Amino acid sequence: MRAKRTDGPLSGDALISLYDTLIGLASTGEAIGDILEAAARSLRTGLAYINPDGDVLFAKSSPADFQEKMRFYPLQEVCRLYDVEEIPEEDGRAGHLVFQEASVRERSLVPPVRLAVQVYFSARKARVRRRQQRVDDFLLGLLDNPRDEIAPTEIAAAFDAIGVRFAGGVQVVVGYTRREGRSGKPADDAPSASFFRRLDARFRTFSRDYISSLRDDLFVAAISPPSSSSLSALTSNLTEISTHVATRHCDGAIPSGLHLGFGSAKSDASEIATCCREAAKAVRLTLATGERRFISTWDDLGAFKLICRISESGDALAFCRDTLKSIAFPGLEKRDELFETLLALEKNSWNLREVARKTFYHHNTIKNRYHKIEEILGRDLSDPETRFDISFAIRILLSTSLIHGSMEGDRL
Repeated sequence: MRAKRTDGPLSGDALISLYDTLIGLASTGEAIGDILEAAARSLRTGLAYINPDGDVLFAKSSPADFQEKMRFYPLQEVCRLYDVEEIPEEDGRAGHLVFQEASVRERSLVPPVRLAVQVYFSARKARVRRRQQRVDDFLLGLLDNPRDEIAPTEIAAAFDAIGVRFAGGVQVVVGYTRREGRSGKPADDAPSASFFRRLDARFRTFSRDYISSLRDDLFVAAISPPSSSSLSALTSNLTEISTHVATRHCDGAIPSGLHLGFGSAKSDASEIATCCREAAKAVRLTLATGERRFISTWDDLGAFKLICRISESGDALAFCRDTLKSIAFPGLEKRDELFETLLALEKNSWNLREVARKTFYHHNTIKNRYHKIEEILGRDLSDPETRFDISFAIRILLSTSLIHGSMEGDRL
């Protein structure tokens, strides 16, 4: 719909018609170029919009010489030559509407154009927020699903709603910043979510088929390889990017409190749930075993991959209860001093003096706990078979904590 142009201000009906036309385009998600073109036809002048990043968008009917100057002239010169309206956009930055005819400001045509552009960006922000909410619900829902029981049709429907395809396959990265107990303080001066925002921005430039969710110190991202790369090289590419961002962000030293987990890259995007859980398990295992490792990958877990699978069975949990009895139960989240000592003994080849040195307890204290553990378990801790059973049970429990997220109360 076109508003009739007059030499003076528009009449009431014509002005309302122009408002309706432009606001209708802006609110229904049309491209901003279409909004500018509709306005330019009513104004009969060249029209452009310069966004806060300096990108220039034109009404199609704008004269060629106007477009050329807009592309190559700095904003200061543009403001000198043409009639410019500043439009606040976001984060304190502003875009600029540029009218080729300076006399446009004297009529009543500027306000509807200005309002349409503002409505356009408000509507776009709302769409972005709605899409991100879908992404958050989807990715965090994958973490909350303990056994990857998500049908391929449900995955496909989620992809359609979000607007991604992952046609080249998919890789999932889970990031976590470890905290000291429940105090909420970062461990080892670990970086805040600002690191994950930087990593998110870098991943986003690496591949267009990408979604991510960032909540506090938990980061989840799903990404396809770019067209110039292969799925087999995706993990190594993402590892290189992550290390580069971390070293630059942390002045060359990656803090021990920062952990990234990678699932195995999947050629079938419908396996994204499995890949997500693998990435979470890789991070969780690093946290549970106390390893100071920045990046953990599912493919490098070795025997733990098998243990993670068998730990889901009732027989595995029964074996742990029979082997460790009350020392390890009711759960890892309530570890007492005997269980901590048992973990340290198993990790340090059952060497009491080494455990005392590393835990800063007197040797006699560790020795007394050693005998107390033997008393509760009813087994000789010097027996190789007993030690094997205990080591295996501990690994099952660590894997179970990975799957069910019992440690520290988080969703990993």
